[in-house]
Amino acid sequence: MNKYRQVLYKGHLSEMYVPYMDPSEDWYFITYLDCGEFGCGQSAVSLEPYTDCPADAVFFDGTFAGQDGTPTNISKAMCIFEKIAGDIMWRHTEAEVPGLEVRPDVSLVARMVTTVGNYDYIVDYEFKPSGAIKMEVGLTGVLEVKPVEYVHTSEIKEDDIHGTIVADNTVGVNHDHFVTYRLDLDIDGTENSFVRTELVTKRTPKSVKTPRKSYWTTNRKTVKTEAEARVKLGLRAEELMVVNPIKTPTASLSRAVFCKKRKEKKGSFFSQETMAKKRDRIINTQPFITDDASVASSRKRSKVPKTHQQQEKLIEAGISSKIMKVALAQQKEIADEENAERNPSGAVFAAAAAKTAEEEQRILEEEDEKDDDIDAFDGNFEEDDSYHQEEINEDDEKLFESFFVKDAPRQRTLADIIIKKIKDNDADLAEEERPDPELDPKVTKLYKGVAKIMSEYTIGKMPKAFVLITKMERWEDVLYLTEPEKWSPNAMYQATRIFAHHLKNSQIQRFYSYVLLPRVREDIRKNKRLHFALYQALKKSLYKPSAFNKGILFPLCKSGTCSLREAVIIGSILEKCSIPMLHSCVALLNLAEMEYCGTTSYFIKTLLEKKYCMPYRVLDALVAHFMRFVDEIRVMPVIWHQSLLTFVQRYKYELLKEDKEHFQTLLKRQRHHLVTPEILRELQVTTINNPIKEDRFDIPEVPMEED
Repeated sequence: MNKYRQVLYKGHLSEMYVPYMDPSEDWYFITYLDCGEFGCGQSAVSLEPYTDCPADAVFFDGTFAGQDGTPTNISKAMCIFEKIAGDIMWRHTEAEVPGLEVRPDVSLVARMVTTVGNYDYIVDYEFKPSGAIKMEVGLTGVLEVKPVEYVHTSEIKEDDIHGTIVADNTVGVNHDHFVTYRLDLDIDGTENSFVRTELVTKRTPKSVKTPRKSYWTTNRKTVKTEAEARVKLGLRAEELMVVNPIKTPTASLSRAVFCKKRKEKKGSFFSQETMAKKRDRIINTQPFITDDASVASSRKRSKVPKTHQQQEKLIEAGISSKIMKVALAQQKEIADEENAERNPSGAVFAAAAAKTAEEEQRILEEEDEKDDDIDAFDGNFEEDDSYHQEEINEDDEKLFESFFVKDAPRQRTLADIIIKKIKDNDADLAEEERPDPELDPKVTKLYKGVAKIMSEYTIGKMPKAFVLITKMERWEDVLYLTEPEKWSPNAMYQATRIFAHHLKNSQIQRFYSYVLLPRVREDIRKNKRLHFALYQALKKSLYKPSAFNKGILFPLCKSGTCSLREAVIIGSILEKCSIPMLHSCVALLNLAEMEYCGTTSYFIKTLLEKKYCMPYRVLDALVAHFMRFVDEIRVMPVIWHQSLLTFVQRYKYELLKEDKEHFQTLLKRQRHHLVTPEILRELQVTTINNPIKEDRFDIPEVPMEED
């Protein structure tokens, strides 16, 4: 039975607030109060038939109070028309009953347009046969723009991004449009209540015998005061309802209700162990873009995907000074490990890992949450590939070999160190023998058995005896008994996970340098690619970035024999994984000051691509690194030119006038037909910075706890 029902007594747009997001002196105060200051009615404009409204629309004139109170008439200020979008309001097909019932969703729209400044607001009220009222505000016009010195997005400094470049030297400033409505609802009369409703998950009581573990229901709360009715939309999913509680319930409508629903993608309200939740896996992570790989059945893929390196914000001078204090305070630690006289500035930074010790621990704790048992391994990785392979140009590889150190010593392994130590104490041993360290015979026998297991390991739990190595004082001697050079790739991956979790930085650094790195280089040399388990082991090793730098990256570059293939494979780890900013600065400073080996440029370029804000000491070291080749007669590889281009692109605003002049001199002697013009273009479009007012290294030492 058709019945007319009351829903809304009065409703109108009461305010529109437009704040602009530029904090500069000329813009910070611009916050248009469109309807309050200008008047939505006074700013209304006449509508054009056939364009602003459909051909069958009915137009009405509008009369508004002017600024002085006199009536102002605007012709065709509003139009009313029927809107047929082709949607279905209600339908049903009954198998037992012939025919079907379909009702189209035809709505009545009242429209007006008001022009405030540079924007035209299209205000629609859409009334549906179901009683629903939909309010929409469309926006068109032109942007509020600001003149700037930039012509390209890459030229904008990160702390000066307040809009989008819409034309040369023109920026459209970021801003918001907040629209407020005032609604006076009369749902079947004036006796209405305001109800807040939210969906919640309930566990099935144990007294109910059912396989269903959970179900969802609603929590309803009738608010009685204005304070209780205040809601911040957007914090959580809920429904705001105005109801008439005294309306007599009927079979077709339990209560008269006006409901404001937030439209957003929600997951299932079942608990995780419910069968329906397990079957419909795609609703667990709610992907915005899905492909075959994201929905494939795999226990490993049920994890939340790891995020790649994100661009960091520029740091202030005060924060940079604190970073430098930490780096300077740890100079003693690096001086004990390396020759400070040979590489004095490397000693300044290399021990800076303590600054981010808490961050490293947090990463490891997150790994623990993902891996319930660090000793268990099912043989599956997050990717399907079995090997990590890179295509290398033979001509480039030969060019890199020209920068190798002649007669470079062989990469030392843990076995070399232990055997040398034993033979120094016992000169009677034959050269070909593999002696055992002086340990308890039972321990020696036990770990020689572990060596056999590690050489054949594929999946499953690691031997408990192997995990105990991390707690031993002579852990290197015991590890030597397991013959790391014969471990399977999966065993090496597991060992890296365990040691990175349990050992200190100084200990895990030795494992990386004498066990993991030689094995990785040998596998690349033999197979021209890297086994995927070893590739994953390298990724795990980066969770201790300080140890990774001193145990893998620096020894690899200092060896003087790092091939292009090795640089590309290991460099891809740096590219894909997140590295703390301070550790990246340490790595760049050391790479810039060590002896050049061709592939060093590849690692420098990879770290520069992370776009960190670096101290001037590092920038100066990089400038000196490139200027070292001003008199080089050999042909520099393309990657060297690319690393210089990346440096200029990322840090051109931090370079001094003298630095740019030196680079122009360098580019006259070291040229590449494609890259050099780009470098010169970047140098020419930049502005000259003011002189540095402070020396960020002129900071007193502060005491720090040792690792």
